[in-house]
This record gives sequence, structure tokens and C-alpha cells, in this order.
Amino acid sequence: MELAPALASIALGVAIAAPVGPVNLVCIRRTLATGWLPGLASGLGAALADGAFAAAAAGGIGLLPAVISAHLAELRLVGGLGLVVIGAATALSPAPNPSLTPGASGGVRGLASAFVSTFLLTLSNPAPLFALGAACAALELNGLRTSAPARVVGVLTGSALWWLVLASTIAWARGRMATRWLRLVNPIAGVAVSLCGVAILGSLWFRALPG
Repeated sequence: MELAPALASIALGVAIAAPVGPVNLVCIRRTLATGWLPGLASGLGAALADGAFAAAAAGGIGLLPAVISAHLAELRLVGGLGLVVIGAATALSPAPNPSLTPGASGGVRGLASAFVSTFLLTLSNPAPLFALGAACAALELNGLRTSAPARVVGVLTGSALWWLVLASTIAWARGRMATRWLRLVNPIAGVAVSLCGVAILGSLWFRALPG
């Protein structure tokens, strides 16, 4: 794998993962509430979904874009409802315990749940797939051509690096936050995630209106 296409794929993975959205909010909230490891597990679930999208965009899963396009409304509906439920549950959760040792909450089952939930949440939003398709085409037009497996590895690496940096930064900030600010984490994050879900459901409603 040549250096320039490899770096371009990694940068593409970062670019796909970095925009602030519901998955970033979930990762930040979990890091603040339960520590670095659950936050990182949440991010890596999203990174795996980004890798799956990269495989589809690079031609590794030829039927996936067509299937997603055919069921775009259903995916948005499931994703929107999921965000509303996750947001409501987050807002009603107890305040984070500032004395909790980072990574000590939930055990293996909790980490697996964090990983799977963000993996499914990311898959329910097909926007990255279409963005990756356009980006891969643009990279090839600019001479940064590489194989589909190499492109997937690069995107997966870039996305995982973003979540590692984000979880580590938030965990560092968590240790320096006053308890009164930690008490606001769940209500603010819960409302924000729910509003993302409401926005998705609202877009479906407006598209369904006649005319």
C-alpha cells in the first residue's frame, strides 16, 4: 500500500468520523459518565460501521448501496426512533459518579453493549456511505488509487484514531471537571441526542407530505 493513498484513506476515515453528530455525543457522554474505556468502545463500534461503509463504497459489497437506497426511509425511521429512545434514557440516567475509576463501569458486557449500540446506530445513518462513495471516486480521479481492502483498512484506521483521540481528550477533561458540571452531562447529552432523532423523524414527515 503506497504512502499517499494510505494517508488519504486514513484522513478520509477521520473526516467521516469527526463531524459532531449523535454518535459523537453518545461517545462523549459515555466517556464523561463511565470513563475512557466505555467511551472508546462506543467509538470503535462506529469505526467498524465506517469500515463497512468503506467496503461498500470501494466496491467490496456491490449490492449494499442499492439495498440501502431502496430502504433509506426505513433506516432513517429506525435510526430516528433509536436516537429518541437513547436520548430519553440518557437524560433520565443518574448523574455520573466523579469517583468512578475510568473504565470500571459495566465490565465486558457493558463494553460489548456500548460497541454494538454505536455500530448499529451508525449503520442506521447511510449518509457516510454516499459521502465515502463520492470521496473514493474523487481520490481515484486525483491519482490516489488503491485496492478496496487497503481503502477499507485506511478508513477504519482513521476513524478508530479519531475515536481514540476523542475518548482520551474527554477522559482527560473529565478528571478536571467539577461535580456540579458532571451532573449536567446526562440531561444535556440526552436532550441533544433526542433532538437529533426528532430532526431525522421530522425530515421523514416533511418528505411524506404531498407536493
